[in-house]
Amino acid sequence: MATPTHSSVYKDPLHLTTGDQSLLQLLPQVFTGKGFLHWSRYLRIALISKNKLVFINGTLPRPPATDARHHDWILTDYTVMRWIQFSLAEEIAKSFSYVTSSKELWEELNERFNQSNAPYLYQLRHNVAQIKQVDLAVAEYYAMV
Repeated sequence: MATPTHSSVYKDPLHLTTGDQSLLQLLPQVFTGKGFLHWSRYLRIALISKNKLVFINGTLPRPPATDARHHDWILTDYTVMRWIQFSLAEEIAKSFSYVTSSKELWEELNERFNQSNAPYLYQLRHNVAQIKQVDLAVAEYYAMV
């Protein structure tokens, strides 16, 4: 078996460095329940920079218990889960204390906080559709709006 090179080790999503403690807070501000789209974007960028996005998007599923890398996968996944939890306000993090993987946590967060305001969007579209120029000159119409 070939010895892994320095470069190949860092490309392995299961690799954790000495700076990857589970108590690490990835983002300067915690998510408090508002601004989920921005917060989730910044968290995804942080996970990409650590080569760990594969844990929340499901592209690196849990290997079977018989796989030699099973333990490493669980250790890394729980580290990612803790990073996400430490990026949440305490009251929000507590409500997700029983999830079993970082992917499950991510899906639960998206389901709870990534809701669009469909009725409001409908009303806005309806209002825009009702705007009419009627018999006003273009300059007069845009002066009113």
